[in-house]
Amino acid sequence: MAHRCATCARLIRVGEAIKCTGDCGQSFHTACAAERFIYDLTRPDSIREFRCDPCAMHRSSITPRSPPHAYDSLAADQQCTSNITLDDIMRQLQLSTASTNDIKNQLQSTSAAANSKLELIQGTLVGVKHDIVELRSHISHLASTQEALANRISYLEQHSENAKIETAEMKRDNIQLKAQIADISNRISRGDNTHPTSGLRQSAQFSECCTDVIISGVHLCVAESPLAIATTVFDALGVSELVIDILSVRKMARKSAVAGPSNLPDRNHATKQSFVVSLKSARVRDFIIKKKREKKSLSVSDVFAIDSPGFIFVNELLPSDLFNLLLKTKAKAKAASYKYIWSNFGQILVRRDYGQPIIEINTEEDLSKLN
Repeated sequence: MAHRCATCARLIRVGEAIKCTGDCGQSFHTACAAERFIYDLTRPDSIREFRCDPCAMHRSSITPRSPPHAYDSLAADQQCTSNITLDDIMRQLQLSTASTNDIKNQLQSTSAAANSKLELIQGTLVGVKHDIVELRSHISHLASTQEALANRISYLEQHSENAKIETAEMKRDNIQLKAQIADISNRISRGDNTHPTSGLRQSAQFSECCTDVIISGVHLCVAESPLAIATTVFDALGVSELVIDILSVRKMARKSAVAGPSNLPDRNHATKQSFVVSLKSARVRDFIIKKKREKKSLSVSDVFAIDSPGFIFVNELLPSDLFNLLLKTKAKAKAASYKYIWSNFGQILVRRDYGQPIIEINTEEDLSKLN
């Protein structure tokens, strides 16, 4: 049966074994016994009478497991034990100290390696935390970019819708102009000298030369600048992007307030003020007026967030001659029971009731049509 060395715990091959004849009866490699124990293995019969240090120093009362012939050499063992000196003990202590130092060095080396790995892990964690912060910042940037793109898309969609509406209006006006031109051509071919083109010329001249709108009904308690008031009204109409098309805004003196039909003085006219807004083009003017007609009504309290009655009006600014003609038309139409009187692109229009034909008033002579 193979044995293991009691010192190094490795298997002992044949020819390498030496067995303690003392109480322990353990087996050792010859080299391990010579290195570890102080027993002199150079003496004759040393291997046959070998005892480990504990068995050599203490005699056990337990029945030894060693062979019977070990008792014959008891005297020799005692003599060998008596040969142990202080130097032998010190040497053994030095060997133990050296072994302890080796273990200590191994532990220190292991601890240093563990500390190095720990520092590496901590450095990795710091890098991961930095990457997480960068990712969060990147995500926040992407979110803000997405929101800006969404706002831009909404803005473009709104402008696209406005462009579609404006294009439809222009197509409709073009059809009307074509019809008027065809009517003029027919009258000319018939030799009609009643000058039917006066209304067309008047509308065209108005569209080309007048790009102003008048904002009226503003309460005197609104102390903002004229431009700020116009901007607020444009916001209420949903055309805030057209503020950049404003050339100038001026407050209109009450004595020269000339406006469209919705700007006629009311009972509280003394507490109201009006503003003339000059725009870059007639197309901008017409689009703003169309938006106001879609809104139908704008209350003062909704536009300026003040507790004041009344409404804000936005109309095309008529020249004085057209305005005077409008006043006369209103008086004549009211007497003749006409319900609708309005101006459109400098053209005065009258209708008795909804669905009935529209009557154009271009001169005072046309008032005779209102019977």
